Amino acid sequence: MTNQGASGWIRAGVWALPLYGLLTLWTTFTHQPDPNADFEAYARYVSTTNYLVGHLVGSILGTILAIFGTVALSAYLVGGRAGRLALFALLSSVAGNALILTIFGMSTFATPAIGRAYLAGQQGVVEVNQDILGVLLVVTALLGGLLYSVGTILFGIAIWRSNTLPGWAGILYAPAGLLISIVGLVIGQAQTLGAALLIAGSGWIAWSVFRRPAGTIDVEGQPRVW
Repeated sequence: MTNQGASGWIRAGVWALPLYGLLTLWTTFTHQPDPNADFEAYARYVSTTNYLVGHLVGSILGTILAIFGTVALSAYLVGGRAGRLALFALLSSVAGNALILTIFGMSTFATPAIGRAYLAGQQGVVEVNQDILGVLLVVTALLGGLLYSVGTILFGIAIWRSNTLPGWAGILYAPAGLLISIVGLVIGQAQTLGAALLIAGSGWIAWSVFRRPAGTIDVEGQPRVW
């Protein structure tokens, strides 16, 4: 691929991040009932078409966009003064999102089946659901969230150091992962705040990349035109 072709992919790819932020924000408007407090309400909620669409589009498609966007962002930054940090940020972000995708896959397909079975009178699925939501899943979710959070923080620092992207955009982007994936597990409103910061920070980043016809950054950290 020519440099001009790579330029187009990178400049398009970074727009995947604010799109991911918008999808994430959409998914934070509703929260599922606690299965330990009211399993019937939980079963009815997870059996709806809105739940399925929300997870397919908001969670799974959103995470795919997040991976695409972080690859494009790291490709933009890799040749500059924060290039090595951007690569570590990419590795952490992709690993975290990959682990999170396994949780979303379970929630999208297994959870609605459990909800439908419970509403059909199969009370034993309560124990099955508890087994699925066991220690291994919790550890996987926390590890994925931690890696994703580290990735957004490292990207934020790399953007601040890059001298080619707005530093304050990196500051907005940095805490988004922690608010969405770790703090948000305890405080639901933190996910909404994290998504808003993600949209603002990544949108600013994407607009800056789009306006600047630069893709390869030289060793002095100055943009070089494709």
